[in-house]
Amino acid sequence: MTEIPTAMATALPDESPTYEVTATLPILKVKVDSPLQTVREVGGGNFIHRFGGVTVGFDPVSRLNWETLQPRTVRVAIDLDEWEPVNDNGTPDDFVDSGFLDNEGSHVHATFQFMEEVYPQGVEIVASVWRVPDWMVENPENDSQQVIPQERYPEVIESLAAWLLRARDVYHVKVSYLSFNEANLGINVLLSPEDAIEMIRQGGKRFKELGLETKWLLGDTSNMGENISYASQIWNAGEIREYLGPLAFHSWDAQAADDVLRGIGAFADKNGLDVWCTEGGWDAQLWQKPDQFPRYTHALNLAAVYARALKMTRASRLLYWQMSGHDYSLNDGQKPYPSLQFLDEFKRQFPEGSQVVETSPDRSAIKFVAARKGAEVAVLLVNVSLGEDVWVEGLHDGTYSLVWSSAKQPEMQVSQLQVAGGRVRVHLEGFSITFLTNRSR
Repeated sequence: MTEIPTAMATALPDESPTYEVTATLPILKVKVDSPLQTVREVGGGNFIHRFGGVTVGFDPVSRLNWETLQPRTVRVAIDLDEWEPVNDNGTPDDFVDSGFLDNEGSHVHATFQFMEEVYPQGVEIVASVWRVPDWMVENPENDSQQVIPQERYPEVIESLAAWLLRARDVYHVKVSYLSFNEANLGINVLLSPEDAIEMIRQGGKRFKELGLETKWLLGDTSNMGENISYASQIWNAGEIREYLGPLAFHSWDAQAADDVLRGIGAFADKNGLDVWCTEGGWDAQLWQKPDQFPRYTHALNLAAVYARALKMTRASRLLYWQMSGHDYSLNDGQKPYPSLQFLDEFKRQFPEGSQVVETSPDRSAIKFVAARKGAEVAVLLVNVSLGEDVWVEGLHDGTYSLVWSSAKQPEMQVSQLQVAGGRVRVHLEGFSITFLTNRSR
């Protein structure tokens, strides 16, 4: 999506007019008694020190993100190229500690410091591999689609195991899940489904022998569109399922068809899989346009893809890309951008333990999702076009808050309205993010 013409947004009326019931307005239906997946974390994040240019556990940007969102699930990087730049020895069965580098000022050390601080707070940690040392691959001259020969898998697994053991035994951190980032695409390392199966088979067995409880993410694909075609082939290797964790995808193809997203949810339902969005974002090239980070456009497009992913893929966790340093920044180190304000309100209204409930299909310009926890219900409505009125149906009667922001008025506004007869008429500002909620703020 392109930058939004804020001059086209409409203004919220000073007073709410009295409306007559009309069948001509769009109707958005919420089935509060039809629960789907349980929300575990919508304010999670990637803390990738290398891409953020950060060599300490926390920098001012990541600290403000942390203090604002208090993420319960985070993803970090395993920088194997820094960790084991030269093979420690000629056998993968014998660890030589001096061959694994955890030097002050390195991204490896900063990652360990970060994990050491957050893990005691009850945070679940995922670790992914981007870059590997030249000696591990057959085509080191390539920056992407690097191929690890299968005869070197034991050495790669040794390096991963050494990193996991250092995290556990020195920094007292247990890593729940592991992956090679976007291996379907080969953004760095390329793994075919057959390669991934063999890596997981060998790695899972070796980790188990070493007393490591870390499992592998299923997929961790570069987008939603390729997730099932890639992950299903790995899942079909039934003998490795004991080593597999959640089905994982990245949301960079934010305009993917609804059927694609529903396909992820259907596959997860069929196979009893938890679903994680391990990189939440809408434009994989946004890092080249840092002037966009503070703009409302970023918040709006992020809200739209988050609403769609939560509604259709059965995702229980959404991890924003990314929260360290000056890469896809949510703040400037002192004040939040609209994107961070959105995530803060989203986490408040869709807390851990709430359940996503069924809703009617999205409209072309309105993406919406709802969740319930006990008697508390919240609906997120994202309008990516001009202002319009809609009916929201299926809610319990009572007083609700309307918490909204827009391209024209990016600071959060709050007003109240009454739901009567299970329905309420809501005005959605042009290019806006709105929460309709009976949850106390």
